[in-house]
Amino acid sequence: MEATKLAKRKQWPVPFSQTEPHFTFNNWLKFFSVVLFAYLLFYTRNPIGGFFNMSGTTFLNVANGWTRAVVVFGGVLYCAIIFAGAVWAAGWDGLSQLFASFRWRDIWYVFAYGILYLIATTLGGILGDLVPIRFGVDFVNTLEAAQFGNLGAFSLISFRAFFMTLATQLTAVMIFLASQQLFSRLATKHRRWALFLTYLLALTVTAVVTTTPLAPHVFVNIASGLIAQLPLYWVYRRSRNILVVTLSAFILMHVMIGLAVMLG
Repeated sequence: MEATKLAKRKQWPVPFSQTEPHFTFNNWLKFFSVVLFAYLLFYTRNPIGGFFNMSGTTFLNVANGWTRAVVVFGGVLYCAIIFAGAVWAAGWDGLSQLFASFRWRDIWYVFAYGILYLIATTLGGILGDLVPIRFGVDFVNTLEAAQFGNLGAFSLISFRAFFMTLATQLTAVMIFLASQQLFSRLATKHRRWALFLTYLLALTVTAVVTTTPLAPHVFVNIASGLIAQLPLYWVYRRSRNILVVTLSAFILMHVMIGLAVMLG
């Protein structure tokens, strides 16, 4: 029984594989159109995006029940939109394929690949700094900076960040699976090349869609994202569970931020 479960984990999730049943172009179009909608809603200049992405100064100075609710609900809403896109494209059964049953070894994956993610993020940042482009971003006046203000702000913004990370990793894994389906058809006799091109395309596209007002230059994001996202794709292939991927990207990073806040 255990051997059967392990064998299933080594296969691609059924609705997204190169064999029947598989996602059609229309299925992928449904999901990625929702991703584009969510991106435009939250990461471009518009009244709704400005409402949910308030400045760090506003959050710290006005910190009342309303602003706290807005911050938390913004993360939950973004995540809900992305998940709604996945359900629209794949149905509940298809979405469940991305969340394999939990195993105790998944705890090991969370921390082992979490460490690799921290290392890869650092190396990716160094590589991104080599891109000869400079731009000004007001990091001081962001929610990400506001979480260093006190433990209350850290806890609330981290809660929001978890849902944002979950949505981002669902998108990243779907990009990975779409790339795999594409190259498994284009390079049927060259499996290693197909896998290499799958990683290359998925890492590049994921870096592009993570271009935001806080990370505004696409070439810098590609340079850093080619390394930073790689351990998270590895842990997905091991666990077949996007929640494990999300925790790998989230827990250790926010433990370090929390320690920095406590130590002042």
